[in-house]
Amino acid sequence: MNHQIKRLIAYLIYMAVFGCLILIVERVGILYQEIFRRSFQIPYGWVLFATIGFPVLVGIFLALPQFVKTARQEGAWKIDWIRLIVLGLPGLLFVPSYVACMAFPQWVVLVKAVSQILAYHQGMVKIAGILLGFVSLNSFYKQPEINSEAKSQPSYQELPQW
Repeated sequence: MNHQIKRLIAYLIYMAVFGCLILIVERVGILYQEIFRRSFQIPYGWVLFATIGFPVLVGIFLALPQFVKTARQEGAWKIDWIRLIVLGLPGLLFVPSYVACMAFPQWVVLVKAVSQILAYHQGMVKIAGILLGFVSLNSFYKQPEINSEAKSQPSYQELPQW
């Protein structure tokens, strides 16, 4: 089978699985909303997954094709710490602060700061989660190993012949 056709089929399967994942989570969200309407009990596990876990999962899923391509390469695994710290750390700090606001409302300063941000930018937690998942997986790369015997032999330039 042609390589381009294999890639096309792989991407179509990837998009179908991604679409099904989103539809399943949306359907479960509607189910939990109905449970909340009838019992007035907040399903905290679902709220945490929907606001934090699912966006991180989406980010990881979006980074998956590049990660698979990297995993197939030869070399030693390395971590791009600059990318991980500069892009991933804000998401890592913002997402748990949202959980802390829900779990510990007595932390007035944190609650007030995060609630001010969320009042104007409600999608910020989801965006931070997607960014965290995407960056955390894309920060891994493979560095080609240098051949040890090529490393030990000095390289000589050819001298011009007279």
